[in-house]
Amino acid sequence: MGGKFIIIIVVALFFIAFIQLMKIYQLADKVRGQKSQEKITRNENMMMANLMLVFMCLFFGFTIWLIFKYGANSGLYEAATVHGKEIDDLLMFNWYIILPVFFITNFLLFFFSWKYYHREERKATFISHNNKLEFFWTVIPAIALSFIVIYGIKTWNSIMYNTEEGQVVEIYAYQFGWRVRYAGEDNILGKADYKLVSTTNPLGVITDKNIKATYAEIDAEVRSIDSILNANIDPVTGDYLLPKSKVTKHKEKQERLKRRKYRIKSGIDKGPLNDSIYAAANDDFEDDLELRLIKDQPYTFKIRSQDVIHCPWFPHFRAQINAVPGMETNFKLTPTTTTAEMREKPEVIEHYNNLYDRHQQRIEEYNIVETEPFTGLFDYVLLCNKICGAGHSNMQMKVVVETQEEYDYNVTFKKSEKKIIQSKIADFESKLISFEEGDNSGTDSISLVCRGEVDLVKEELKTFSEFQDKDLNNLKEEIKLSLKVEHEIKVINEESNSDLSVKQNLSRLVDNSSILNKEEIYNYISSTNDESLKNEAVNYFQEIVQNSLNTFSNNLNDFKVKFELKSNEIQNKINTLVKQELNQNEENRLTLSAENTSSNTTNDKVTM
Repeated sequence: MGGKFIIIIVVALFFIAFIQLMKIYQLADKVRGQKSQEKITRNENMMMANLMLVFMCLFFGFTIWLIFKYGANSGLYEAATVHGKEIDDLLMFNWYIILPVFFITNFLLFFFSWKYYHREERKATFISHNNKLEFFWTVIPAIALSFIVIYGIKTWNSIMYNTEEGQVVEIYAYQFGWRVRYAGEDNILGKADYKLVSTTNPLGVITDKNIKATYAEIDAEVRSIDSILNANIDPVTGDYLLPKSKVTKHKEKQERLKRRKYRIKSGIDKGPLNDSIYAAANDDFEDDLELRLIKDQPYTFKIRSQDVIHCPWFPHFRAQINAVPGMETNFKLTPTTTTAEMREKPEVIEHYNNLYDRHQQRIEEYNIVETEPFTGLFDYVLLCNKICGAGHSNMQMKVVVETQEEYDYNVTFKKSEKKIIQSKIADFESKLISFEEGDNSGTDSISLVCRGEVDLVKEELKTFSEFQDKDLNNLKEEIKLSLKVEHEIKVINEESNSDLSVKQNLSRLVDNSSILNKEEIYNYISSTNDESLKNEAVNYFQEIVQNSLNTFSNNLNDFKVKFELKSNEIQNKINTLVKQELNQNEENRLTLSAENTSSNTTNDKVTM
C-alpha cells in the first residue's frame, strides 16, 4: 500500500512541475515581447484541409468494410431463436435510419472543414439564431426517434409478455459457474430455498430428504463447534484457552446455524406432509455440464443467483437478463437452429477453421500442452455478462440445440441412468447421516475416530458421484455419435434430402462419423459415380454403426459393473464403521459396568 501511495505522489508532483514550467515559459515570452504561438501559414491550412478529405475517404471506406465484413450483428451470425430475429430486425431498422445520417453529417463536417479553411482576407459570418434551422433539427430527429421508440416498445412487449408457456428450465448462477435444472413430466419445478443450500443440495431444492439432510449437516457442525470449544477449556479455571475473538466467532457461527435450523422448521418443514407438498421436485433433473435444448420447442427460463448479481447471456439467441440474489427473473425463447445446422453454415465453417489454424500455430509456437483439445467446431454458449468477481471469465456453459430424437437419447438416457446412481448415493448418504446421529450405535454421538472415518467416506462418496457424472457424459457422447451416423444412413437410403446429392450426403456422413482416415474417404467419394457408391458406402457405415453400438453396450455394462463394485466397497466401509462403533460402545459399557461393580464393593467394605 505504501509503495503505491508514493508512486501516486511522484506522478502528481511531476504533473504539477510540468504545469509550472509551462507558466514560466509563457511569462518569459511576455518579458521578451514574443507571442507564444507561431504563425500558421495559408499553405499549412490548405494542406490540413486536403488531409481532412483524405481522412474522410479512409474513414468511410473502413466503416463500409466493417459493415460488409461483420454485418450489423457484429459477427454473431443469424439469430438462432424466434425472438432473436425480431431483435435483429429492430437493429437493422435502427441502422437504416442511423447510417444515412452518419454519412451525411460526417460528409458535411469534413467537406465544410475543407471548403472553409482559414483565410486572412475572409471573415466568417456570425449567425446568432435561425428559427427555420432550429425547427428542422428538432422536428426531424423527434420523428425518427418516435418511430424507433414505438417499434422498440412493440418488439419488447412481444418478447417479454409472451403468453406461450414453454418447457420450464431453471438456470442457477453462482460464483463461478452455472447449474441447470429441467422440470419433469409435470413441467413444474420443485420449490427451492436458500436456507437448504449445501454441498449435497447446491440449488436448495426442497424435499423431505433434503430437509433431513440439512438438519443432519447443521447438527454435525454444531457438535463440531462444541467439541472444539470443550477441548479448549482450562480444567482448573474453566476459562477458554482459545483467543476471545475465536471463541466469539465460533459461538456466533453456532447461533447462526441454530437460527437457520429454526427457520427451516418454522417455515419450510411440514413434517409428514413434505412428500406431498414438495412432490414436484421428485422428477426434476439437474446438470452442471451442459444445457440441452430442443429445436422449435418454446422454453421458459427461470433464473436465480446464489451470491451476487450475475447476467446469463446467450449471444446467439439474443437473450440476456440479470440473475439477482433473493428474487427470480424469467425469460422465454424458442430455438430455431440446431448446433449441427449452425456448424454447416459457410461463414461459421470459415471462421472456426481460421480459429483452429491460429490455435494450432500458438500451440506449436509456445509449446503449450492442452488439457482439453480445441476441436474447432462451433457451439452455442451461455456466458455471464456481468463482472461478478475474480473468476468471472470461467462462467461458461456449453449449450446444445438438437432435434427431439437426439434430445430423447441424450437427456433421457442420462437422466434415467443418473437417477439410479443418485438413488444409490442418496441411500449411502442417508446411512451415514443416520450413523452420525447414533441410530445404528444406540448412542447420542459417535467417537471422534469414527467421525473422522465417516468424513473420509463422505469425501470418497462425493468424488465417486462426480466421477459417475463425467463417465455418464462420455457414454452419452458415444451413443450420440452412433445415432447421428445412423440418421445420415437413413437419409441416404430414403433420399429424403433432395437438395443434396449422394456424394454430399456421404460427405456429411463421413464428417459425423468417428473414423480416422476421413481425407482418404473424401477423395474416394469424389472420384466414384453415385450409383456404385451408394450401396457400398451405406454398407460400410452400417457396419461402423453396429460396431459402435456394440461398443457402447459393452462400455455401459462395464460402467454398471464398476459402479456396483464401488457401491459394494462403500457399503462395506459403512458396515465396518457401524460394527466398529458397536464394538466400541460395548467395550465402553463393559468398562463402565466393571467400574460400577468395583465402586459398589468398596462402598460395602466401608459400611461394614
